[in-house]
Amino acid sequence: MYSSINFVTSHDGFCLRDLVSFEKKHNEANNENNMDGNNNNWSSNLGVEGLIASDDIKAKRLRRAKNLMATLLFSFGTPMISAGDEFLTTHFGNNNPYNQDNIISYLVWDAIEKEGYEFIRFFKKLVGLRHHLGVFSYKHFFKGVPVSKSLPKDLAWYTPKGKEFQQQDWSNQKLKTLSYAVLNGDHILFVIFNADVEPVLWTFPNFKEMKTWKLILDTSEKFQIAENNSGQSLEIPAECVLAFQIGR
Repeated sequence: MYSSINFVTSHDGFCLRDLVSFEKKHNEANNENNMDGNNNNWSSNLGVEGLIASDDIKAKRLRRAKNLMATLLFSFGTPMISAGDEFLTTHFGNNNPYNQDNIISYLVWDAIEKEGYEFIRFFKKLVGLRHHLGVFSYKHFFKGVPVSKSLPKDLAWYTPKGKEFQQQDWSNQKLKTLSYAVLNGDHILFVIFNADVEPVLWTFPNFKEMKTWKLILDTSEKFQIAENNSGQSLEIPAECVLAFQIGR
């Protein structure tokens, strides 16, 4: 029941900023007629190719970058982060810049833009949460079994209907939203990942004795938390990651 997601973006894929800004590789400077590098970047530019875009598109790209980094740092295992992704560096669409000894591959600290500074603050918050929560440094595997009659399993995954994942749910390619709950001492860490471009009506699992919900992360900055979300159906904003610390 361990999960790990790694960013490997140095020589065979886009860096984080390019992942949300380009849909095609731009390796012309490598002098191989753009034939080198991987053609399957699994990226999205929100309809505009390249770094120059409207403020609205830039804001959406920034949120997507936050979602990707939050998904990484709220996963179990050792996070692998390509240098520069913490401040949204760019390779200008070049996904194979191994031979570029210039601005394409440099970490240009003096060129950090306002989105980069905002992302640095967000990244520091994520690292701080990961360290403070402690659950991500566990050195044992989770068993996925109830730990007591009053508390949920040590780790469980939930659908938007508030039900635990079944085998068929893992193969549902239309499902764009899921969550997990992990027991962390006397608290529960509950994390929702919504990759849908539309808001989703979400039924929260009923954690019985757990009554206090504290929102510790919201990449949308739009979610309205209730005093006790257990069993309630609430609208989850589009394209966001939410994390809650739940206690008695």
